[in-house]
Amino acid sequence: MPAMRHITKRISPLVIAIALIGVDSALAATRIIGAGSGGVKDTASEQDWLTFRSNVESRSQGRLDVQLLIYGEAGSEENIISAVRRNRVQVANLSTMIISTLVPAAAVINLPFLFDSQAEADYILDNYLFDAFAELLRAQGLIFLSWSEIGFQQVYGVDPILVPSDASDVRFRVSSSRLARYFAEALGADVIPLPFAENVVGLQTGLVAAGENAIVLYARTGTAEYASHLTMTNHAFSVNFVVAGERGWRRLAAEDQAVLADGWIDLDVSRNAVRAEVQADLDRSEELGFRVHRLSDAQRAEWKSATSGVSERLLGELGPDARAIYEIVQTGKKAFAAEEAAPR
Repeated sequence: MPAMRHITKRISPLVIAIALIGVDSALAATRIIGAGSGGVKDTASEQDWLTFRSNVESRSQGRLDVQLLIYGEAGSEENIISAVRRNRVQVANLSTMIISTLVPAAAVINLPFLFDSQAEADYILDNYLFDAFAELLRAQGLIFLSWSEIGFQQVYGVDPILVPSDASDVRFRVSSSRLARYFAEALGADVIPLPFAENVVGLQTGLVAAGENAIVLYARTGTAEYASHLTMTNHAFSVNFVVAGERGWRRLAAEDQAVLADGWIDLDVSRNAVRAEVQADLDRSEELGFRVHRLSDAQRAEWKSATSGVSERLLGELGPDARAIYEIVQTGKKAFAAEEAAPR
């Protein structure tokens, strides 16, 4: 079993990019512009940026000057990933969905019921999947720096959806990913592709009546107000990829590469902050206007059974790298189970 990886780099669960603008004068600092899409004040994700700025400026001893534009100024993820590859942006925090446009195997991470717990997911991501994805991303001109947690996906609805049959013929909002569509189709839902930015309007008008999201994207974005029933399916674990563009990275001095790579908040600290934020939202569910439904073992088994064909369907389309990643996960699951069972 591989040694436990200690990853100290992480940024916000929302879409983020960093553009580095060189300054000709040897006396001036290199400006680092931190830019993002959809950042929210007073959240763990914003705090990650503030920590990053503090770390980079102090550790570079003034060589690097950080300016943050993290509340939507950077545009869409499509714009950001293009800018990273063209070296107009050097570092980005990107969703699995957008990364999978370059590395299709990234979609494997979001397969339904792939991970049984947060602890298992952490163990496999850090000890097994980090190195595997570092190789795949490097082939696409990206350097993998860290995971950035979003959390488990849950199902929400205008009416309660406690078992898969409750979603039958319900107008179910999905993202543009195949996996989201296949998941909704497995439930027998009426699949409605809709950008997340249009989700609240879709709920207000009745265009959609249900969907799936992590709690950080459900509780305080307006979704909960119009779809007030949250079912804790914990069916897919969501993370972002923090990556650097290789073209820009090569132009930096080694000491500045190290400053940026180590500038992110410690991953364990950031994970705990995100999970505490999620728990706080659940504890305040009545105040925030939604009701939490927790599944019995029998209900959870129904969800797993109904969506059991989704993984094989997607793996059959994504190619050999995806199958290899899936097998790495299975190896990691066995190792995690063995460690959990070992005498302490």
